[in-house]
Amino acid sequence: MLKQSLKYLCIAMFLLPLIPETGMTSSGMHYSAAKGTIDLSSWSPEKDEIVVLEGEWAFYPEQFIDPSFIAPGLYHHFIICPNIWNNYIYNNKKFGGHNHASYCLIIDLPETNRYYALKIPEMATAYRLFIDGKEYASNGKPGINKINSIPAYRPMEVPFFSQRNRINLVLHISNYHHVKGGMWDPILISTPQKIRRYALFHQLYEIFLMGGLFLIGVNHIMLYWRRKSESAALYLSLFCFTIATRTLVVGEHLLVQAFPSLPWILYLTIEYATFPLAIIFCAFYLGEVFKDSINQKVIRAISAISLLYFLIIITTSPDIFIPMLFYFQFAPVIVLLYVIPFMLLAMIRKIPYSVILGTGMIFFTISFAYEFMYVNQLIFVVHVINATSLGLIVLVICQSYVLSDRFSQALESSESLFREMEKKIESRTLELSNTLSLMNENLEFAGMIQQALLPKLNPSSSRYKTAAVCVPAEILAGDFYNFHVFRGGGLGIFVADVTGHGIASALIASMVNILFSTGRSDAGSPAIFLKTMNDELTGNIENQFITACYAYLDDSARSVTFVRAGHEPVLIHSRRENRVMRYQPRGMLMGYEKGIDYEEMTIPVSPGDRVFLYTDCIIEVRNRQGDDFGINRLEDFILRNQTTSIEDILKLIIGELEVWSNRNAPFHDDLTMVIIEIL
Repeated sequence: MLKQSLKYLCIAMFLLPLIPETGMTSSGMHYSAAKGTIDLSSWSPEKDEIVVLEGEWAFYPEQFIDPSFIAPGLYHHFIICPNIWNNYIYNNKKFGGHNHASYCLIIDLPETNRYYALKIPEMATAYRLFIDGKEYASNGKPGINKINSIPAYRPMEVPFFSQRNRINLVLHISNYHHVKGGMWDPILISTPQKIRRYALFHQLYEIFLMGGLFLIGVNHIMLYWRRKSESAALYLSLFCFTIATRTLVVGEHLLVQAFPSLPWILYLTIEYATFPLAIIFCAFYLGEVFKDSINQKVIRAISAISLLYFLIIITTSPDIFIPMLFYFQFAPVIVLLYVIPFMLLAMIRKIPYSVILGTGMIFFTISFAYEFMYVNQLIFVVHVINATSLGLIVLVICQSYVLSDRFSQALESSESLFREMEKKIESRTLELSNTLSLMNENLEFAGMIQQALLPKLNPSSSRYKTAAVCVPAEILAGDFYNFHVFRGGGLGIFVADVTGHGIASALIASMVNILFSTGRSDAGSPAIFLKTMNDELTGNIENQFITACYAYLDDSARSVTFVRAGHEPVLIHSRRENRVMRYQPRGMLMGYEKGIDYEEMTIPVSPGDRVFLYTDCIIEVRNRQGDDFGINRLEDFILRNQTTSIEDILKLIIGELEVWSNRNAPFHDDLTMVIIEIL
């Protein structure tokens, strides 16, 4: 649907320059001056609309005549208008571009005592307009040499009141700044209302061209900003901005209308400099869109030539860069001749976007050829439609459609991919959820098994009793404890902490538990027992390590012997002395190196004394300020609760740590504590 709409739009815009201009003669009558006089006596201003004052004007080379002079029979020189005077033969030689002259035309009007208006176009490059000897308009300052003349471009509307049916129109024109001189566009005559409507139409038309190109440029620069890989959007936006700028300084000269004091050389430079810039950006755009088809060396060569001409324009005078325009105009011709065969071949092969781009390119080619022939005096039309800008905006619309469609397809592809990914993610999430549920079930089952491996009953006798707790941080724990009860009355207590927590730590803890159970024969000798276990573990637990504490209670001798493998200090509360003592026999953590000897320490105990074995979680729990609970607070806790049963102490220490850390969630590490009370 969009392609069909664009097709009709292109056809309509192509036909627009061929339609008679708004306000141009519609009765079929054609008026033309002959020998310096134009007869409009049969013209109806209300019906026939605007008349072009074309034909033979009286011409006075190299002089500014008296504006009140009217002598049709004495006219000796005539010039066809509109036309440049460069090739006019005067004194057996060409008049040339830099010169001055007077134009004269007698107009026989159809009515007296009424208002008329003239539409004065730009002229090369300064003039004064007189009607019946009275000055009505001027642009710049005409002079007899370059020093005395000031160039300017500004189309004007000149209303006047005629009491007679014959008026004498005189123009003093000079040109010493442009290569071409004279009245190169026609003067129009009609009623003031129709001339105003005619000028307004063309001003609005050029504003439409400029605004449309500017908005397209902004749109594509934003597209490039969001997606830097689309260089074609950048080149197209720069192309649009360049042509929009050029539209301000041609035709109705909107920039001059807004800022009349701007120097003539400035807007002339803008008019000419934007032409090669537009060729550069257009070449880069085509090279990007058809990068696989067009030879990039040709693009670079055309761009280099255009850049050279641009530099000549901004660094030299109009006398240098304007004559070069005729030759540079062949640069876009070469581009078109090079690109169009590719476009036609692409259309035949039905390559994507070739039809829409080919349509725009053909339209631009026709509009450029139309203006090329007009500028070089190969054809004459009442030049009121900016054909090249019109062709460019059609081409840009086509190119914009291509870029927009590419972005749209990319977006649709992304959305399709996103939807597909959503489905895959949803399916994968369901699979992972099911797998995770199964894993959690297995972990919970493994946790139950691990908890079942812990002693079901805490051993006790007439000389001691024990209490223990193990709280895993996750389902599986890296902490564990166990006991060896000897028939002779001794008791072995083992507490271990595998570095980290979770599955890996739990598996190693299970290995240690098995070694503990099978090493009963050495359990009466703590140092030997721990050394044997270390030798078995080293090299079999990869990069994991174990801290442990093993204590042997000899109830007959009323003493406890213990060893440490990098574990926390053993705490013994002496009831007799009412204090807590720390014991730290030397010993490296298990799994690091074989053959390590562990220091034994034997401490006598008395009834009422309590021995505390625990893992690091208890003293490393932190509050919101980042402070550890610490061993000192643990000792204070033990002293405060010396009359509390050991079973209740285990409950109270967990509550104390929860209050300290201000949390209800599990602790960051596994927590284990074993208490032996001497009876």
